[in-house]
Amino acid sequence: MGKDSDLEQTLRPVVEVLERLLVPCYVGGSVASSSYGEPRTTLDIDLVTDLRAEHIGAFTGSLEENFVLNTEAVAESVRNRGCFNMIHKETIFKVDVLLSQGTEYAECALQRRRRENAFAGLPVYFATVEDTIFAKLSRYRQGGEVSQTQWHDIQGMLRMQKHRLDTTCLLKWTAKPGSANLLVRAYREAENLDEFDRGDADV
Repeated sequence: MGKDSDLEQTLRPVVEVLERLLVPCYVGGSVASSSYGEPRTTLDIDLVTDLRAEHIGAFTGSLEENFVLNTEAVAESVRNRGCFNMIHKETIFKVDVLLSQGTEYAECALQRRRRENAFAGLPVYFATVEDTIFAKLSRYRQGGEVSQTQWHDIQGMLRMQKHRLDTTCLLKWTAKPGSANLLVRAYREAENLDEFDRGDADV
């Protein structure tokens, strides 16, 4: 079984139960950045969702047969709007479920998500490329700006999507947490500085 088949097998039951519960979600992280930029191998799937307390029983009950998960950890993460993980028993892929924070940005990211036919027979929502870059920049900064893997992912998306990026959107959100300087640096190193030569950025 190939990587994409494993991803689909892992994601399908999670996406299906969330859709049945009418809970919005989208794929982010390295799966999304590999789709938009330079592919790389990963066994982790980042899934952002707006799971609530009233969904926990149906969510865990539907998935416990195929996943290693802890119901108490799920409940605590939902309560604190944190994150929890589940491991698919057959593929050994890990799903990191990140609870939407309810901020202005988080709400916008849920609204902007795009439904993609990334895997045969499984349409699934993905974060936009701009939101994927923003998330990667935030993680890179929070990690002390030392992760070459995160930086490589960011530059790959900037190179591959350079003519499709909404730089206004990127600058709006990266300016708030003070990450705009990182974005400009990433553009420079990815040889996309021309996008900012028009005076769009004043950082």
